Amino acid sequence: MKKPYFYFSEVQSAGQLRQLFKLRYRTYQSSRLRGFLEENKHEMDLDGYDLRSRHFGLFEAGEGAADPVGHLRVIQDHDGPNRERVLRVARETGFDPAMLEQAPSEPFPLILFHKDDRVLQHLYRGCRERGASLVEASRLCIAAPVASPELMAFVMHSAMAIYLLVLGCDYAMMACSPNHTPFYRIAGWRKFPNVPPFDIHGVRLIPMMITRTQIAAPLAPTVELMAQAYRETGRICFYPHSRGHFLPPDEQEPGSLKADQFAMPPIE
Repeated sequence: MKKPYFYFSEVQSAGQLRQLFKLRYRTYQSSRLRGFLEENKHEMDLDGYDLRSRHFGLFEAGEGAADPVGHLRVIQDHDGPNRERVLRVARETGFDPAMLEQAPSEPFPLILFHKDDRVLQHLYRGCRERGASLVEASRLCIAAPVASPELMAFVMHSAMAIYLLVLGCDYAMMACSPNHTPFYRIAGWRKFPNVPPFDIHGVRLIPMMITRTQIAAPLAPTVELMAQAYRETGRICFYPHSRGHFLPPDEQEPGSLKADQFAMPPIE
């Protein structure tokens, strides 16, 4: 009998998207972030930025089919690879696709919601002029029954590996609560200079950013191994009782070259 494990990978079907949008709705509705939701009878969290995102799922796997238990979207300033799938989910569920297709007034939610966004606008314009890439991590959620600091860190580190190392993104940004900033700073995320915290829907948020060179030195070897696993298999695995292995079970046979290559002790 295979032991349960988790894996992080990009969404591959409209069905997965539908499940994750519902999961996102349920998770946010029962949290202090429920003000970010547009309540609807479909019980799905869906907005225009989903068309401009790459969508990733956290899946719990074992003997049967893998179950979606977490979601992260990473927003870019152009259409994402799942645009048509998102529109299909909207049509099949009863959402008005035309509402989603209206271009947001700002390329990223962080720029849209921050009242003093001059530094953020300057960063974005500079990226455009230099041909550099900028993305925003958004809507991170993990289902309550499996949520833990370890899984949250795994999702964050996986996204860093994929975007900063595999895809070669130049800048990544996000907004998090003050209580969570130490958690992200350990990994190398930094507060934006001269960009103050802001309040929205009764929640205080702090803008943060990271580049490849800012990945924390103790974490860098792990993130590199995660990136290698993603390049080879299209997913990054998390084994609760066997840390430091990131390949799928079929490629983790004892004594195999790949298992030895990807194994490393957990970072304290």
